Amino acid sequence: MANIKEQGNNYYNNKNYELAEQKYKEGIQRIDEEFKNLPNLEEANDQIKEHLININIFHSKFYNNLSTVLFKQKKYEESLKTAEYIIHNINKDHDVSYCRILFCLIELKKIISANHYADIIKKKFRNEESLAKFKEQFDRLDKLNKEFSDNLLNNNPELKKEINSINDSVNSNVINDIDNKKEEEKEEENENNFTKYLPYIIGGFAFLLIGGRFLYKSFNSK
Repeated sequence: MANIKEQGNNYYNNKNYELAEQKYKEGIQRIDEEFKNLPNLEEANDQIKEHLININIFHSKFYNNLSTVLFKQKKYEESLKTAEYIIHNINKDHDVSYCRILFCLIELKKIISANHYADIIKKKFRNEESLAKFKEQFDRLDKLNKEFSDNLLNNNPELKKEINSINDSVNSNVINDIDNKKEEEKEEENENNFTKYLPYIIGGFAFLLIGGRFLYKSFNSK
C-alpha cells in the first residue's frame, strides 16, 4: 500500500495526473480485496485489528488523493463523488473533503447544492479557526450568488421592477420606523423630564400656597 501511494504521489508531484489517478485507484482496489479476506472483527486478534487500522488509514489517503487528482484534471463530477464518499463512509469530519466538495460545486455552478453545503459547513465547523479554512470557497460562492442574482434580474425586467418596488417599500417603512422611534424617544424624554422636575413643581406650588395664606393673615390682622 505504501509503495502504491508513493508511486502515485511521485506522478502527482510531476503533474502526471492521469498516472497518479491510476495508482490511487489501484490502491483502492487492493484495499477492497484486502477487506474481503479479513476475518470477522470480533474474532480477530490484536495483530489483525492493527492491520485493519492501517488499511483504514491508507483507504482514506487513497480516496483523498484521488479526489485531489481528479479535481486537478477538472473532472469535477468525479472529484465531488469521491469527496462525498469520504465524508459518508470514511470520515464524516474530514474538512479537506468538505473544502473540495464546495470547490467542485462552485466550478459546476450548482448554486443550490453549494449553498446547502456551505450551511452544513458553517454549522459543523463553528469556530473561527476552522471556518477560516473555507474563506476562499465562501468568497467565491458569494461572488457566484451575486452573478446569478444579477443575471436573473437582468433577464427578468418585471421581476427586477417588482423587487425594486418591494425594496422601496421596505426602505420607506424603515425610515418611518426610525422617525416614529425618534418621536417616541422624544416624548419619553419629555415625560421623564416632567417626572424629574415634578417634586420641584409641587414644592413651588406648596410654597406659593402657604406664602399666600401667610400674607393674607398678616394683612387681615392689621
